[in-house]
Amino acid sequence: MKIVGLSSSIVGSKTRTAMDYTCKTITEKYPNVEVTLIDLAEYTIPFSNGRNYLEYEGDVGFVTKTIMEADAIIIGTPIFQASIPATLKNIFD
Repeated sequence: MKIVGLSSSIVGSKTRTAMDYTCKTITEKYPNVEVTLIDLAEYTIPFSNGRNYLEYEGDVGFVTKTIMEADAIIIGTPIFQASIPATLKNIFD
């Protein structure tokens, strides 16, 4: 089973800290599960242009392919002005 932890904020450190803890806990309790943490602050993700995710290369290609190959995704996100960060919205697009 593949699980992706997605830290969706590019500012601050609380979301990353929570996702580090979550991924560590899953790895300890379920050693047969492959856990990958993606921190969007570490990648350059331009605005989505509607292409198929398989057509992207570089950071976008890695992030989208890793997410699409996952059996489960755990999303860590702060709430800004009653909404999710634009970086996470862009990933959904």
